[in-house]
Amino acid sequence: MIEVMKKVNLYLVYLFLIIVTSSCTFLSELIYSDDSFHTDDQNEIEKTSSKNPLNTPIYQMFDCILEKSDFETGRAIKVIDGDSIEVDIGGEIVEVRYIGVNSPEYYSDNRNEAILASKANEKMVFGEEVYLFTDVSEADKFDRKLRYVFTSEIFVNLELVKNGYAESKSYPPDTACQNLFNEYDN
Repeated sequence: MIEVMKKVNLYLVYLFLIIVTSSCTFLSELIYSDDSFHTDDQNEIEKTSSKNPLNTPIYQMFDCILEKSDFETGRAIKVIDGDSIEVDIGGEIVEVRYIGVNSPEYYSDNRNEAILASKANEKMVFGEEVYLFTDVSEADKFDRKLRYVFTSEIFVNLELVKNGYAESKSYPPDTACQNLFNEYDN
C-alpha cells in the first residue's frame, strides 16, 4: 500500500510540474506578445483572433449576435447537408438549420455543389463542440431549431457564404446577421 501511495504522489508531482510549466509558458506569451498597432481593421481582427491570450469567444466579435450570453452548446454528431446538422445537446439529439443561409439541395440539378457544401460543413463542424444562438424564431416549419452556429474558431453560417458553399438568404423574422451575410455573398 505504501508503494502505491508513493507512486500516486510521484504522479501528482509530475502533474503539478506540467501545470506550472504550462502556466509559465502562457504567462510569458501574454507578457511578451506582439502588441504592435495595425491600421487595417481586418488585420486587427485577425491578430485578435489568432493571438488572443484570453481566448475571447469568436461569437463576441459579431454585433449581430444579440444575446451573447444566451446560447446552447452541444456536439455536432451528423452533417445532414450544407446548411443543417444534428447536434447532441445534453443527450438530446436535435436537428439544427443554419439561419440566414441556403445551400444547394442534394436532389437537384446542383447535386455536385450540394455535395461540396455538405463536405465543407462537415469539415467545419463534425465532432466539434458548437455554440447555438437564436435570432427571433425557435424552430422552422419542419421543427428544426433555427440557429447561428459557431465552433470555437468559426462562425459557420458566415464561412459557408464567404467560401461560396451557401448563399445569403433572408428568412424573416430571423435577419439579425443578414447584412453581414449579404456582404460576402458572391
